[in-house]
Amino acid sequence: MPRIAFVFLACALIFLNTNWKQQIKIGAVILILYYIVVAYIPVPGIGKPDLSVAGKNWANHMDTLILPGVMWQKTWDPEGILSTFPAIVSGMIGMLIGKLYLSVKDENKRLVWLYFIGFSMFLAGGIWNWVFPLNKNIWTSSYVLYTSGLGTLALATCILVVDMWGYTKWTFLGRVYGANAITSYVLAGMLTLLFYRINLGGSSLNEWFMSGVTSVGFDPRFASLLYAVIYMLIIFIPALILYRKKIFIKV
Repeated sequence: MPRIAFVFLACALIFLNTNWKQQIKIGAVILILYYIVVAYIPVPGIGKPDLSVAGKNWANHMDTLILPGVMWQKTWDPEGILSTFPAIVSGMIGMLIGKLYLSVKDENKRLVWLYFIGFSMFLAGGIWNWVFPLNKNIWTSSYVLYTSGLGTLALATCILVVDMWGYTKWTFLGRVYGANAITSYVLAGMLTLLFYRINLGGSSLNEWFMSGVTSVGFDPRFASLLYAVIYMLIIFIPALILYRKKIFIKV
């Protein structure tokens, strides 16, 4: 949530003080500088950067210096200080896609542009991954482009299927979550803490579930997927109640 707040603040200031061409230049500079710093500049006392999840790179180094004792995984944090800068670019890309959507009035041209830009970012992120690996935990530049591309392609597909073709029945789940998106997100975080505190036979609830499913022969990856689906449906219940009562909580 703090990262979302910082990203929204930065994007708002950039939006109010620049045009879309300047925003593209700012985003490109941030991604390139982040790549150079994190991938190539030696880290004090460490030397060559390590881009692994809990590695020794500038993202982890800055968090260790500035956020000692409060990092999520003690030695690293997926929502750290330096990695917030490329996260801001993710938000800026959303602004630019919104600008495109509102500017291009012809729906066919708009759709073509969305698919083209989405695929271009997806491809660029995939290619950049060869030298700057996709890594959400330090929010690499390749990750920004790759995920933004996928998101734009998904948006274009939803516009095609829902707005242009008129298939709307399957969208109910998304409408319920979308109506109270931040509330659902907060509930998900709160229940995670609660489930960790519930003790069943010496294990937390999620550990008990995982061990139970895998003990009957299922692959751990399937058990993880099943847990995620059940967890999502649990969050859906309060979201559905709010939706039916027409209660929409906004920030």
